[in-house]
Amino acid sequence: MGGTNLKAQALLDTVEEIATVDLGTSAGPAPVIRDGFSRYVPGRTVGQGAFGEVVEAFDNDLRRRVAVKRLRDVAAGHAVRLIEEAQITAQLDHPAIPAVHSLGVDGEGRAFFAMDFIEGESLGEILGKLAQDPAAGDHWHERRLLGVCVQVGYALAFAHERGVLHRDIKPDNVMVGRLGQVRLMDWGIAKVLHLPDRDARLRGDGDDSADVLIGSDSIETTPERAGTQAGSILGTPGFMAPEQAEGRTDIDARADLWSLGALLYTVIARRGPVAGTTPRDMLLKTVQGEMDPLETSKPDADPRLVSIVHKALSKAPADRYAHVLELVREVEAYLAGMPVAAYDEGLFDRFGRYYLRRHPGTARLRFIHIDTVALGSLLVGLALGAWGPEHFAPFGGILIAVGVMLWVPLVWAWWRKPRPGEEDNE
Repeated sequence: MGGTNLKAQALLDTVEEIATVDLGTSAGPAPVIRDGFSRYVPGRTVGQGAFGEVVEAFDNDLRRRVAVKRLRDVAAGHAVRLIEEAQITAQLDHPAIPAVHSLGVDGEGRAFFAMDFIEGESLGEILGKLAQDPAAGDHWHERRLLGVCVQVGYALAFAHERGVLHRDIKPDNVMVGRLGQVRLMDWGIAKVLHLPDRDARLRGDGDDSADVLIGSDSIETTPERAGTQAGSILGTPGFMAPEQAEGRTDIDARADLWSLGALLYTVIARRGPVAGTTPRDMLLKTVQGEMDPLETSKPDADPRLVSIVHKALSKAPADRYAHVLELVREVEAYLAGMPVAAYDEGLFDRFGRYYLRRHPGTARLRFIHIDTVALGSLLVGLALGAWGPEHFAPFGGILIAVGVMLWVPLVWAWWRKPRPGEEDNE
């Protein structure tokens, strides 16, 4: 414990001693950029955890709003984890991962880092509003929410390529901006699967010029990670893969894939895949693979979507998708009205997909056109058969047959996918 405290203090001292940067402009004195909390004017608290908090702040140097994450108590002993979170997040340069702007120590000795401020709501807050006010579904309909999950999936795929697992994917950790921005937040318990060899780390001979030998796809953290203690469980019950809920240390990217499947399940069914009265109960059910089938929680869910989610939530990692990008592309294919590999289509399903492969607004117009032709064929055919000349009777029969042929796939597709709120283009 003492060694950890000394390591944390040494790291904090290093952060405090970050040098002033001279930008070397020729039009006057160089601006002074200080990496300390004095440049930020803190405002309201926007999030709070057991040991840290996130506050909205104004950056006086760059004249912008930022979110500052800092420890609530200088003696909490979590400075190393917060600094590592900042370092890992800063190296994951992706549009759906918050950008880190600075790392430092405030006047009270608490470590902090500043990152993007997103004006919006968490996915958890959005789903909570939908539970209280179903009319909100006209804006936050299923297709839009699935699109949010797709953006989260791309952020995960980016992190996985760099050997980082998030390990805490849940609705509360997904921010959705007012103008559509999506950010996967809180990399506080992220796990780096592989670190570079020591000769590939920062090295120098004591002077100010250190050679950086870090590869472009590697993730570097200042303190040496000792790894997660065997048997410890990190994550959120109900959103952890079975192997993660067991406390295993050999988890890989398929654990995050399972959590993304749980996020998809929650977006579709408005509840998580694992029901339980206590966290322990939820963990036990997860380890045993006891989850409520999506078609039970959401009876009118599209079978193609059900198949995608169930494959992602398979108990055995080998039964899931090979990687997150494969799952993301399946969801994108579903949204585009294309076939998905997880679902074996029948003849009528192909008819339904044909009519719904465009966005719902276009599909609805197509329905109206086919509806008009089918109804007209039936009426004209019946009229010719009942009141027309005898030699027109065969033509009446042909028109009736055409009308029936048009109506069968139309009614099937319309009945198979009644999606309220999906008439919007977005």
